Amino acid sequence: MERRSNYPIEIKAKIDLNTDLLLTELQQLLGKDRSKLLRLIIADFFNRNIDIIDEHTNHKSDKAPLIEAILKDFFNYNRETINQYIKFKNDKTT
Repeated sequence: MERRSNYPIEIKAKIDLNTDLLLTELQQLLGKDRSKLLRLIIADFFNRNIDIIDEHTNHKSDKAPLIEAILKDFFNYNRETINQYIKFKNDKTT
Protein backbone atom coordinates (compact mmCIF):
# COMPACT_ATOMS: atom_id res chain seq x y z
CA MET A 1 0.00 0.00 0.00
CA GLU A 2 1.31 3.44 -0.84
CA ARG A 3 0.53 6.75 0.83
CA ARG A 4 1.24 10.23 -0.50
CA SER A 5 1.45 13.55 1.27
CA ASN A 6 1.77 16.80 -0.66
CA TYR A 7 2.40 19.09 2.29
CA PRO A 8 5.02 20.48 2.77
CA ILE A 9 6.79 18.03 0.42
CA GLU A 10 5.50 15.05 -1.50
CA ILE A 11 6.20 11.83 0.36
CA LYS A 12 5.59 8.36 -0.99
CA ALA A 13 5.92 5.59 1.58
CA LYS A 14 5.03 1.94 1.41
CA ILE A 15 3.25 0.85 4.57
CA ASP A 16 3.16 -2.81 5.55
CA LEU A 17 -0.07 -4.45 6.67
CA ASN A 18 0.79 -4.38 10.40
CA THR A 19 1.55 -0.66 10.31
CA ASP A 20 -1.62 -0.07 8.33
CA LEU A 21 -3.65 -1.91 10.99
CA LEU A 22 -1.99 0.11 13.76
CA LEU A 23 -2.76 3.36 11.95
CA THR A 24 -6.37 2.27 11.53
CA GLU A 25 -6.59 1.53 15.26
CA LEU A 26 -5.01 4.88 16.11
CA GLN A 27 -7.43 6.58 13.72
CA GLN A 28 -10.41 4.98 15.48
CA LEU A 29 -9.09 5.83 18.95
CA LEU A 30 -8.42 9.48 18.19
CA GLY A 31 -11.30 10.08 15.81
CA LYS A 32 -9.06 11.75 13.21
CA ASP A 33 -8.75 10.87 9.55
CA ARG A 34 -5.73 8.86 8.45
CA SER A 35 -4.11 11.55 6.31
CA LYS A 36 -4.23 14.03 9.21
CA LEU A 37 -2.67 11.45 11.56
CA LEU A 38 0.14 10.74 9.12
CA ARG A 39 0.78 14.45 8.63
CA LEU A 40 0.87 15.05 12.41
CA ILE A 41 3.21 12.10 13.05
CA ILE A 42 5.56 12.99 10.21
CA ALA A 43 5.52 16.73 10.98
CA ASP A 44 6.35 16.04 14.63
CA PHE A 45 9.15 13.68 13.64
CA PHE A 46 10.73 16.16 11.21
CA ASN A 47 10.33 19.11 13.60
CA ARG A 48 12.27 17.20 16.23
CA ASN A 49 14.97 16.07 13.77
CA ILE A 50 15.35 18.96 11.31
CA ASP A 51 18.79 19.86 12.70
CA ILE A 52 20.05 16.33 11.99
CA ILE A 53 18.63 16.44 8.46
CA ASP A 54 20.21 19.83 7.76
CA GLU A 55 23.53 18.72 9.23
CA HIS A 56 23.79 15.74 6.87
CA THR A 57 22.61 17.42 3.66
CA ASN A 58 24.22 20.16 1.61
CA HIS A 59 21.74 20.44 -1.25
CA LYS A 60 18.01 20.05 -1.62
CA SER A 61 18.52 16.99 -3.86
CA ASP A 62 20.49 15.30 -1.05
CA LYS A 63 17.48 15.46 1.25
CA ALA A 64 15.20 13.12 -0.73
CA PRO A 65 17.16 9.87 -0.08
CA LEU A 66 17.70 10.84 3.55
CA ILE A 67 14.01 11.60 4.09
CA GLU A 68 13.05 8.32 2.41
CA ALA A 69 15.44 6.41 4.69
CA ILE A 70 14.06 8.17 7.77
CA LEU A 71 10.48 7.36 6.78
CA LYS A 72 11.31 3.70 6.15
CA ASP A 73 12.97 3.52 9.55
CA PHE A 74 10.03 5.26 11.18
CA PHE A 75 7.37 2.97 9.73
CA ASN A 76 9.37 -0.25 9.97
CA TYR A 77 10.92 0.04 13.41
CA ASN A 78 8.64 2.20 15.52
CA ARG A 79 5.71 -0.12 15.98
CA GLU A 80 6.44 -0.31 19.72
CA THR A 81 6.31 3.49 19.99
CA ILE A 82 2.94 3.54 18.24
CA ASN A 83 1.66 0.84 20.62
CA GLN A 84 2.87 2.83 23.63
CA TYR A 85 1.17 5.93 22.28
CA ILE A 86 -2.11 4.03 21.85
CA LYS A 87 -1.81 2.70 25.42
CA PHE A 88 -1.08 6.22 26.72
CA LYS A 89 -4.14 7.59 24.90
CA ASN A 90 -6.31 4.74 26.22
CA ASP A 91 -5.13 5.31 29.79
CA LYS A 92 -5.77 9.04 29.43
CA THR A 93 -9.36 8.58 28.22
CA THR A 94 -10.34 6.10 30.94
